[in-house]
Amino acid sequence: MVNMNCKEHHIYYIILLALIIRLVFLLSVHLFPANIAFHANDSKGYIALAKELSSHGRFVNSLEGTLYGRPHTPEIVRTPGYPLFLIPGIWLGNLELVTIFLQIILCCLTVFYTYKLSLILFNNIFAALTSAALVAIDPMSIFFTIYILSETLFAFLIIVFVYYYVTYINSRELKYLIIASISLVISIFVRPIGYYLTFLLALGFIVFKICTRKFDLKVFVHTCIFLLIVIIPVSAWQVRNYVTAQYPGFSAISECSIYFHNAAAVLAKKMNTSYTDLQVKMGQWDVNDYFKVHPEQRSWTEAERFRYMKEQSLNIIKNNPLIYAKIHLMGMLRVLFDPGMVKYFKLFRYQDDQVQFIKYLVDNGIVATIKIICFKRPLMFIFYVISGALLFAIIVFACWSLISKNMHYTLPIILMLLIIMYIVFISGGPTDNPRYRLPIMPLISIFAGFGLSDWLQKRTGKQKNLSSQ
Repeated sequence: MVNMNCKEHHIYYIILLALIIRLVFLLSVHLFPANIAFHANDSKGYIALAKELSSHGRFVNSLEGTLYGRPHTPEIVRTPGYPLFLIPGIWLGNLELVTIFLQIILCCLTVFYTYKLSLILFNNIFAALTSAALVAIDPMSIFFTIYILSETLFAFLIIVFVYYYVTYINSRELKYLIIASISLVISIFVRPIGYYLTFLLALGFIVFKICTRKFDLKVFVHTCIFLLIVIIPVSAWQVRNYVTAQYPGFSAISECSIYFHNAAAVLAKKMNTSYTDLQVKMGQWDVNDYFKVHPEQRSWTEAERFRYMKEQSLNIIKNNPLIYAKIHLMGMLRVLFDPGMVKYFKLFRYQDDQVQFIKYLVDNGIVATIKIICFKRPLMFIFYVISGALLFAIIVFACWSLISKNMHYTLPIILMLLIIMYIVFISGGPTDNPRYRLPIMPLISIFAGFGLSDWLQKRTGKQKNLSSQ
């Protein structure tokens, strides 16, 4: 059936669009005076770990002067997922070019899986194509394609997981559950943010089945298989961390984040000082600065130091719940509504120091930051308004879909909403929030695509549900 001149094969044009946009962006950073080395703050650590794995087959820290561990000691902050992804680039002699090429391919596949997932959920070609197009032109997806960072790989793994998990729910075939489980566990090894997501989804799955009186032995067995596939390798890595470094957790990045971001933001508010300046004094970028504040910890093990950081951070947050609640909530709003265009301006050297805007945002709030960008960087303000309006429209149509009478709250829809809410909540706080939207942007776009289709149908008054059959 032809609907609004949209045919199913148009997805390949959208994938081609995604490919062209990213290649043009890559070319532009070479042709124009861009501030680019394809590396961010975390890139150096990932690359060092990848080289250790490639050369010596061991996962150890080899960097001097970082807070993340002494040189030649077992790495317990980073996980091996993304460093393993970098190894083909090392073997082929051009880490940046090979990795960027692979990430561009993953972006195109993310667009395709977004389309296929939307089609499974709503059987609506127009909604599916719209969802895919929104992912294809997403500024954060485009931006992080060319960086040696884990965002693109993680976003791809999440949409693959959701696609095969929804396929399993609809078919109840175990092979799809196994593929979904493997995708999820790999994503956890790429970015540990998904550590607790496994249990949330399993619980949501069981509760839904019980409430709908569809819980049976097969559901129980399959849930156990899902949990085991994820828990066994994750637990094995925790055992490795404890045996090699006496650290009982999966990744110490959580301790680093809560200490240098969450606790630092609370202290900055209480002390009426700069958030980023306080981070520097606390030693986020140089272990020697950290030891100036805590000289007694020079003889401590990494596990002992991370345990101290976690305990201190939790005490700071616990003693200042209202201050932290506001900081966390504002961070959640930035995940959803900050288009992140300042990254492009820093990249092309229109804005001299991105940190100053993050600093101003955390220290003075979003309204004051908008004002200073408006007056000091009018071109940046214009692009922020345009990109912000697009993002706001996406969120509005996503919300429209949720209140539409045509939305049926099936198990897949509920689980997708759980994933979105989980990642938004975990990503709250004072950190670089727009990039944390990347893994949930395909899911938000799926809801937005359906919302736009539903809205247009109501506006025209025609029963063109744009179904694929």
